[in-house]
This record gives sequence, structure tokens and C-alpha cells, in this order.
Amino acid sequence: MMAPVIAKAQMSRTEWLQIITKCCRFDPRKTFDAHGKLKPITKLEENEAAAIAGFELQGVSESRKAVTFTMKIKFTDRLTALALMRKACHWYAERQEETGRDGGPIQKNIVVNFVEPSMSPEGAYRRVVGRS
Repeated sequence: MMAPVIAKAQMSRTEWLQIITKCCRFDPRKTFDAHGKLKPITKLEENEAAAIAGFELQGVSESRKAVTFTMKIKFTDRLTALALMRKACHWYAERQEETGRDGGPIQKNIVVNFVEPSMSPEGAYRRVVGRS
């Protein structure tokens, strides 16, 4: 029973990237008209409408005749949207691996100084350190 509902609610990667792109490219100045008043939500452009995270409408009635409305708008966080876009486009690696020449393993040169078993501790130290 849930399969049709889940199928309808699915979002493609392209749709997701388009919404993130709109949130990255919105301009808060375009939410106001020439007089500095907030435009009606139905008059906002696509990027600005997509970037709205929420709004609150409060009505204050001083008398039964006059009603004053205050609207508060909260926009999505642009830095978060940009970070999601950067991650989706693989503009940075979450994990970096170092490899050797031509992508092969890293070659480590290890120098081993052999000490003869019959050598005294002082002689072994001098031989390893390089002092005579």
C-alpha cells in the first residue's frame, strides 16, 4: 500500500541539485519592492521562493476595525546550501589517500644495520650510529 506513496515522494538527484542551486543563488534584496516593503509570496522569483525556510504571520488588532500584520521570513542558510552543493559536485574529497608512483603503493626505503651476535653492546652502538 505504501509503494505508490513512496514512489511519488521520491526525488531525483537532478531535482535535489536544482533546489540546492536555487538556495545558493537567491538574492534577499529581490524579496522587497522599490519602497522597501516585502513582496507578496506569490510575486517572488523562483530562487527567492525556494530559499524561504519558513515564515510567521502575526496579526495585531488594536480595535475591531484595524488589523496590522507583521510577517517574519527565515531564509535557508546559504553556507549550508553551498556546502551541500560542493559535496554533491565532488569539489573536495572527504578522505584523501596518498599513493606512490603511478597510483601504486608507497615505497619505503628501510636501512638495516646488521650487528654481529658476538659484538659487545658498545661495539654494536658504534656500528649502528656510525662512530668508530
